[in-house]
Amino acid sequence: MDSEQILNILKKTTDYSEDLKDRYTQLIAIAINFIKSKLKNKKDEKNEILTMLCASLVNLWITAQICANSPTGSFAGNGYKIKKNSKKQLEIAKKLFEGWRATAASLLIDEGFSFFSTKEYCKK
Repeated sequence: MDSEQILNILKKTTDYSEDLKDRYTQLIAIAINFIKSKLKNKKDEKNEILTMLCASLVNLWITAQICANSPTGSFAGNGYKIKKNSKKQLEIAKKLFEGWRATAASLLIDEGFSFFSTKEYCKK
């Protein structure tokens, strides 16, 4: 995963301003490290699916931050311009992230599944 690629995806797929790089470089680095920590195989680091997953995660974080500042209605300030209801924007960002997470599932550790076996549960 390359931070410049992720930044370019964000620029193409969001309405964020040109100073995106200055504001979100650290956030992109955190997302990259988070996704890398979930990989089954470190050889998959450069997979384009993971780049898209990373970009959608950063977009989700940014959108959640915006929505926290303005739960409903439109918002303008700090370089942000949202014309639609921010709750709807957050729903869209969540769906985008969930879609890429599902696509990348085979590359990631499945933390949503746990198997417990004890004598107590094995009795008939």
